[in-house]
Amino acid sequence: MASGSLVETCCRVWIRSSGRNMLQQSGIQGFSEAVFHNAYPVVNIDLLDESVPLEVTMNAWSPLIPVDLLNSSLPAAVIEWDLVNPGRKKMTYSILFMIENPLNPALQGDASISERLAITSHSVSGWEGITFSNYQGESPGSESGAIRIMTPGHSNMSLLHYSDRTDADEHFKREFLTDGILKSRGDDVSQIGNEPGVAAIHISGTLQPGESVNIPFLFSWHIQWQISEGQSAKCKVAKSAEGKAAKAKTEHTDETSGMVEVQSTSNENLYFQRFTDIDHLSGYLVNEFEKLRKKTLQFSHAIITSTVPPGVVDTMMTDLAVAIGK
Repeated sequence: MASGSLVETCCRVWIRSSGRNMLQQSGIQGFSEAVFHNAYPVVNIDLLDESVPLEVTMNAWSPLIPVDLLNSSLPAAVIEWDLVNPGRKKMTYSILFMIENPLNPALQGDASISERLAITSHSVSGWEGITFSNYQGESPGSESGAIRIMTPGHSNMSLLHYSDRTDADEHFKREFLTDGILKSRGDDVSQIGNEPGVAAIHISGTLQPGESVNIPFLFSWHIQWQISEGQSAKCKVAKSAEGKAAKAKTEHTDETSGMVEVQSTSNENLYFQRFTDIDHLSGYLVNEFEKLRKKTLQFSHAIITSTVPPGVVDTMMTDLAVAIGK
């Protein structure tokens, strides 16, 4: 999967109090203030607005557990929404997450995969969500793979798909902006063909005074090759680079020196041989979610409460973040 792609996403929070005071906030930018707390590998953002009668926090993290390489290199990320009702009235809330197909060939620059695009719904051990893929019954190539977004099953939950962004925008404006509800349109969450596609997950509920709710969105991806482009350099490419572990696209080869000009390199992701497909991967993540979350938060807490000088901690965390990103 090529780097540098722009994927349109939309996250909305809608709140109603006693049938009145309808409020609709557009993700972080819809609130008057956002307070960022860096507790690497966890990020907490308090979303503040006098017109919002709920306490709203967004937390983001990826599994990171010291001395556990395999579980610290999982292709996964989590965004959690924490809503708390500190008032004296019952509150109705809705959370909508909408995303354009990240595997859209228009974003990846490979029209050959357009007829293999698919958006499907999936359920894994009580979690439900949507999967994007661009290969059907074939071995994935360098530009192929699958991306899945899941959340624990909810009694008031809808999974939807749209042919394109215009279709999604029209449905969003017609329904969600009116009453905070985005109802299923009665069709299956299943699309296979050459339309780019947009998918949405909608969850709604009520909070009594003093109640709170935590809603996690689990993102996972299963893509064989990690491609680095735009870093042209001359180097000697070993014969093994033609194998499974790495590949290189070259523009020119000097027959005398054996030096080649590399346009891009492809390295096989570590997790690809551990997990056979997106089903295998997401099944593991869901079943191990609480353990991965607990250990990641423990590591984050240890960093926050460390007596090591702040400058040393910052340097350590910066180096760790760079290492994990490679």
